[in-house]
Amino acid sequence: MPVLTESDVRGAAQAAFKSRRRSYGESFGDFAQRDARQHEKTARLRSSFDVFLSHSFRDRELILGLRTLLEQGGLTVYIDWIDDPDLDRNAVSPDTAAVIRGRMKQSTSLLYATSRNAADSKWMPWELGYFDGLKGKVGVVPISTGATRPASLNQREYLGLYPYVGPCSASGDPSELCVFDAEGNKAPLTRWSSTTHHILMIG
Repeated sequence: MPVLTESDVRGAAQAAFKSRRRSYGESFGDFAQRDARQHEKTARLRSSFDVFLSHSFRDRELILGLRTLLEQGGLTVYIDWIDDPDLDRNAVSPDTAAVIRGRMKQSTSLLYATSRNAADSKWMPWELGYFDGLKGKVGVVPISTGATRPASLNQREYLGLYPYVGPCSASGDPSELCVFDAEGNKAPLTRWSSTTHHILMIG
């Protein structure tokens, strides 16, 4: 199966950094903070998102790259530490959970970015279960260290219940992403994520 690799998504993050930094010598960390502030302002005005991106905070550089790929496809993406930076990700509290529930209600789909760090996340399994019960429109995005199926998918069998997201082409080009079902049928991610109903997969 074609999968996104850490190299793919890190490359997208670095490309966005190079094309959008304002001052010579700005570090990637400075760029990420400025980019987050801009997204926070936009998020306050939004009443809906195409994608709620469930992920490990330890993967933040990879997540910036994944968000870049999704936005290049025309999707709007919610990321908690960017769009709601006042949330305390280290504390599982009723207040934090209420904000996250509200954002999931505003989102059409949830993409679960599974990686080497995802197994240690406090929030990801809860987000997956809540959204599955709420809307049922969940896709798994394997982020692999290489071009093969990540071990994290084998360690958490329940992720196999959901369609997965990867490059549409066998060559692994990350610029166009598709949703694949268990039989290998696929549909463009942009169409799947931005519709409120479950569309039929196309071969």
